[in-house]
Amino acid sequence: MILLLLLGKLVNILARRKVVFVIVEGVSDDTALSKILSNIFDKNVVHVCIMHCDITTERGVNPSNIVAKIGNIVRDYAKSNHFKNTDFQEIIHITDTDGAYISADNVINDDLAKKPIYNLTQIRTANVKNIIETEDCVVLQIFDESGEGTMTAHKIFDGAFVMYSDMHLKECVSHFQSSTGSSLLYIDHCREGRIENEIGNHAYGYLQEHEMRVDNRRFHSGRVCFPLCHYHGMTLGFDLEIAVPALRDFFGGFSVDLYELQKKYCNDKKPFVIHNEPGIEHIFSELYFVPQQIKGDYYKVKALELLLYLDALQISESKEERPYFYKGQVEKIKAIHDLITTDLQEHYTMDELAERFQISLTGMKNCFKEVYGDSMYSYLRRYRMNIAATMLRQDSKKGIAEIAGAVGYESPSKFATAFRQVMGQTPMEYRKSFF
Repeated sequence: MILLLLLGKLVNILARRKVVFVIVEGVSDDTALSKILSNIFDKNVVHVCIMHCDITTERGVNPSNIVAKIGNIVRDYAKSNHFKNTDFQEIIHITDTDGAYISADNVINDDLAKKPIYNLTQIRTANVKNIIETEDCVVLQIFDESGEGTMTAHKIFDGAFVMYSDMHLKECVSHFQSSTGSSLLYIDHCREGRIENEIGNHAYGYLQEHEMRVDNRRFHSGRVCFPLCHYHGMTLGFDLEIAVPALRDFFGGFSVDLYELQKKYCNDKKPFVIHNEPGIEHIFSELYFVPQQIKGDYYKVKALELLLYLDALQISESKEERPYFYKGQVEKIKAIHDLITTDLQEHYTMDELAERFQISLTGMKNCFKEVYGDSMYSYLRRYRMNIAATMLRQDSKKGIAEIAGAVGYESPSKFATAFRQVMGQTPMEYRKSFF
């Protein structure tokens, strides 16, 4: 009934020839809705924006700021597509139409299901990991005990692809293996969260928000970790042996030599990282908001733009010198993280933790910040507040003082102050937005 009312409302809008902006979570949402929408609306009226994530569950998003969050998405889309505010008649945000939170036990392997079959309790598919596959698009879903993730890959041209990653789990393991003689060129961009990669000799590096990395996957073992259990980003990948002749045949005199580009950025032992470079951020910001009607050609144009930009970029002026840490250090930091987050009523000093795990105090602080993106104090405070927020949402009868104690605060007033600093609301204000 709700869907019928929604569609009826949109039909009335159609007559006014204004943009109907529909925000969806993933490709499967668009696949499920596009046929219905194309039968009802002029394709020039309806614009679908695929977010490659559920924005309602992102860190820091709550009922008090979700409208502002959606507003930012609309503004970015409008800027990328040269729309004015007056061009938008209606903005519709659709969440969870594809079973994003369905248990892995309810995704059923059915060899007869050539395409995914959805009902109220199950998703039946011939491959529990390969949810959608067409000639130009593949959607992979990953499930384990720590969470779930989705990777959506679109073909740009032969030997080139763009892949969006929406990860809410600890790690992802693939069968990918590279070698020293690889002809690969990969460009990664982190939009939100954090991703850990091995960079050689049992050392690890981290890509954080608004950073771009260029490498040849020389040391990639097939395993990547997400320290925050949260990562949204994209990768443009090029297999040079295939992509170079494809570029030559398709675009004729394209001036950028991909082999020279690989030499330029991938000769160092560590991946090339650029932090918050305006030109790079502009290119990627538009790739996160691709108009569905022109996405095939759009990917090609933006890929060429990025390659041209990297070709002209002066490395010495842009490269970000980032620290890296060895496996033993990282393992100790992750063990420290598990200890301090397992029982929030326990409190440890920095000196106690350093002595317990046989690591220098300075090394512990530096490595923790690199792995988790924040100081230990700030990270743990935010972690406590997120746990408290969950408790406030899930149990309306549990008192504020009880919740404060559960996350390690003896004083409810100090807890309320910390909660407001992190969440932007008092605990009572936050709870009232849900009940």
